[in-house]
Amino acid sequence: MHAMHDSMQQALRPPVSTLSTVVFKLGYGRLGNRLYRFGNIMAFAKEHGLRAIDFSFVDDGYASYFQNLTELRFCEYPLPGSTEESDGAKLRRQLMGSNVAYVENLDDAYDLDFELESAKGKEILWLDGFHFHADHLVDKHRRAIQSFFQPIDSVRMRVDTAFQSLRAQYQAIVGVHIRQSDFKSWNDGKCFFEVSDYADAMRSLHGQLLDRKPLFLVFSDEGLDDALFKPLPVLFSNGEAIEDMYSLSQCDYILGAPNSTFSGWASFFGDTPILNLKGREDRIDLQYFEVNRYLNNHATA
Repeated sequence: MHAMHDSMQQALRPPVSTLSTVVFKLGYGRLGNRLYRFGNIMAFAKEHGLRAIDFSFVDDGYASYFQNLTELRFCEYPLPGSTEESDGAKLRRQLMGSNVAYVENLDDAYDLDFELESAKGKEILWLDGFHFHADHLVDKHRRAIQSFFQPIDSVRMRVDTAFQSLRAQYQAIVGVHIRQSDFKSWNDGKCFFEVSDYADAMRSLHGQLLDRKPLFLVFSDEGLDDALFKPLPVLFSNGEAIEDMYSLSQCDYILGAPNSTFSGWASFFGDTPILNLKGREDRIDLQYFEVNRYLNNHATA
């Protein structure tokens, strides 16, 4: 009787997965989006002993921003060992084979853990799109993700030197990410705020930080008129994307553009409390700033 029961249980048990690799073959969005995507599949891969790959990091030049990726032909976790070299051509051939589970997702939040079931019996899980999430695993493996995506030494040295000088003069540095150009039309303009809205929020924070001699370090994708921010202590950054992102991460607080993965990654990477503008009537208060722990802009926007 027991033998029959065990046999039935074995028949009902799903087959052991042969999944070994999770791949992003195509790019989606800019730097912040790429970091969110790979951060999620990296956490998923680390938890389940898989290999995670994003071809688009190298194809679009983003790999040159990060110390671990400058010599690789594609963004890969775990990093290949010193005597091991990834065979990109072989992997590309495998992607054309039949042992691949393919998922396309552009709009909806998608839990990667679900794919452990749907990809059973396949070797490669091929993902296209953006909203693939492994929230609790991202938080669990955040230190590994932060370490993996350290900017190149030259960027860190420039930013660290600049912040050393700023901290000799100011006790609280607030990074302000003002997103203008594409937000005017994207998502029907729901995430767009006028520069004056950011300036009003900054003035509110300034009043709360007066005893700490604050500075506002402003990052924007468009040129700004400094008269809009008077009489606030403001410094404008004009670095390249990775330098601005790393600078944001080194601030004490981030006032972020809504739904932006750029400032969201800076908060995650630097453990920096962030507050995203959401409504013009919302109260701007230091108690509402929180570190982004999940790389999920459905959850943190």
